[in-house]
Amino acid sequence: MTTTDFTAMLPAGKALLDTLRLCVPLRIQEFQDAGFSPEQLADIARTASHEFQTCDDALQFGGGPSQQKGSTLLIRMLAATALVAWGGITFCGIHWCGTPGCTNPDSYHAQPCYPQPAEEVA
Repeated sequence: MTTTDFTAMLPAGKALLDTLRLCVPLRIQEFQDAGFSPEQLADIARTASHEFQTCDDALQFGGGPSQQKGSTLLIRMLAATALVAWGGITFCGIHWCGTPGCTNPDSYHAQPCYPQPAEEVA
């Protein structure tokens, strides 16, 4: 399998990917700690994707306040989707899922990793 140099695609590609590597796992942990349901996580991802359409050019070409907003929305989308998608997600060659430390999309993923509502845990 060949890999793609995604950093060559965007002017700020390396910085963006480094930001995603750091921030998506943190946001995943925040979502898990908050105990969001799969439906809530899907809604978070859907809402962020609609808002993302207004600032996606800023990520591609850089600059302006829209760049920070776009990064934040992309992080939210990736983190929420990683928790509800079977086996997690892979974006620009980086894998995220609900299993801490998992970096391999081909790893065994028993089920979507999302937290159970508090009333079911007790």
